[in-house]
Amino acid sequence: MKSKEQKPLVDRLMKPVLIVCVCIIVVCVSVITIVSKKDAAQKEAVENEERRAIATAMVALDQYAPDVDYDSDFTTADDWLVSFNADGTVTVWAPEVYGKISVMLTGSDGEYAPYWIGVNGEELLNLPQ
Repeated sequence: MKSKEQKPLVDRLMKPVLIVCVCIIVVCVSVITIVSKKDAAQKEAVENEERRAIATAMVALDQYAPDVDYDSDFTTADDWLVSFNADGTVTVWAPEVYGKISVMLTGSDGEYAPYWIGVNGEELLNLPQ
């Protein structure tokens, strides 16, 4: 009987090592994709909350400070700054081209109510919380 030639150890291990490497790469790509989708969803949720706060601030300005001149075009809302404070309040600042306009809101989940409005150092609304 002829004996089969033994393949070198490197040749015998090459295929299983390649399979393991491919599996690791597939798992890594899957994790990266899942994390990216989750980050995008979180970013969209924050942007939606900011837009709701800005819209509420614009309505509050129209209602409590109708003489304040600002561009109410919602497409320019990207220039507004929104701060979600640790005490549960939200502060919205208009772009400085309109002056120093700030609106403080209470509430959460897109349901906001104004309690303070300041324009160029003048307090136009101050409701107790």
